[in-house]
Amino acid sequence: KTIDIVSEFATEFSELKNGIPYHFFADSYFGSLGSAIWLSTHVPSFHYTLACKSDRPTWLFSYLQKEPFERESVKFAHNTQLNMVAMSFKDKKTVNFITNLHEPRKRITKKSKSGEERILPTPIFNYNAHMHAVDRTDASVSRYRDRHRHNKWTVAAIHGILRFCVSNAWVMCKNVTNDLELKQPDFLRYILNSYYPPPPDPV
Repeated sequence: KTIDIVSEFATEFSELKNGIPYHFFADSYFGSLGSAIWLSTHVPSFHYTLACKSDRPTWLFSYLQKEPFERESVKFAHNTQLNMVAMSFKDKKTVNFITNLHEPRKRITKKSKSGEERILPTPIFNYNAHMHAVDRTDASVSRYRDRHRHNKWTVAAIHGILRFCVSNAWVMCKNVTNDLELKQPDFLRYILNSYYPPPPDPV
């Protein structure tokens, strides 16, 4: 069950006891009312924003959507005992969320790539800002994929892990140095030259 995966993952972080206020984001594969209730009762200090399929559970989201509502409008229900909100947001399609952090009526203005301004509920805005990290990492790794001659899957797996590490190090370097124009090939050249400096020019 996905709730077991969520509970095991959250328990590992709760046992660290490092005082960090964690905020969990989960896509609709892991998000459900059951996961939200577990997080609220077992790790009440953690915040969460969970995307949910319309059947997790059906009775809740069918109740929110029993009457048609216009695009970019929100229907929500608030559980005061567990301090969590279930909401349905009408976009190109209807999306569902359960959160214990955000006020669903608060909105944030966001500019799309085309320059169009959109006003999104705070839970939707933060979810979009923090999710899809795996997709972005895959795109970053694939953008400058280098060839290797190893067909054995174990070697290929290690090679792939190294590429993920390099990609993440490149992103961290841009953020730390505030050099947002740093290209990944230039970062790779810097690493290679650090470990294998070019030979001196002949005299």
